[in-house]
Amino acid sequence: MSKFLAFDTSDNNISLAISDDGDILVEFNWQTRQNHSVELMPAICHALSMIGISIEQIEAVFVARGPGSYTGLRVGLSVAKGLSWGLKRPVVSASTLELLAYPHSFYSFPVFSLMDAGHGEMAGAIYQRQKDLLVPLMKETLLGIDDIIEKITEKMVICGVLKSDDIHALYSAKGDNIVMPLANMAQRRAAFLAGLCLPRLKRGDVENIATLEPIYLRLPPITKPKRYTYLLRKED
Repeated sequence: MSKFLAFDTSDNNISLAISDDGDILVEFNWQTRQNHSVELMPAICHALSMIGISIEQIEAVFVARGPGSYTGLRVGLSVAKGLSWGLKRPVVSASTLELLAYPHSFYSFPVFSLMDAGHGEMAGAIYQRQKDLLVPLMKETLLGIDDIIEKITEKMVICGVLKSDDIHALYSAKGDNIVMPLANMAQRRAAFLAGLCLPRLKRGDVENIATLEPIYLRLPPITKPKRYTYLLRKED
């Protein structure tokens, strides 16, 4: 049977799983303190040892590619590319918002997936299931609460970890069109990532690791050159 490694490092909530086709053999979910680069590979090694297989037995790598934190996404994609390069294995990716929507996508109506993006905004996307595909009705974008309310034009599942004020605003404006799962159902799990990516792998929908990049809805912060560096260059 084929073994697949899936992990999501989009923020400080890391999830890692190894599946045997559709069966989950091991899954870890934990919260890090910006230690993605220190914790991810040891966790992968521990998961492999728990089920008694080697990294060479992994047939493909599934990874969440954002939106999310710059550090988490950079580490996750770097590890996925490194494993792909070293093992000569394919990488399949999914949007983090798509992963968040996946367990709620079996409703007959669209899923509006939301996650905090800071600066008073949320990252959002809307999906609709068609057979084994999640079709984006709205691609990943940054939204304020008024923008979100405006997008709810029909009955939708609203999933994600929302602030209480935002939940109240949504229900006040669009209560009849909202289905909101319990907060403990908002967790992103690598087991769901495996379920999302396996059909893509079977269709041959794999990534080119040379061009695979995170989904950033804001540009990463750029460190300005220090003043003394500028003066040295000026004197040259």
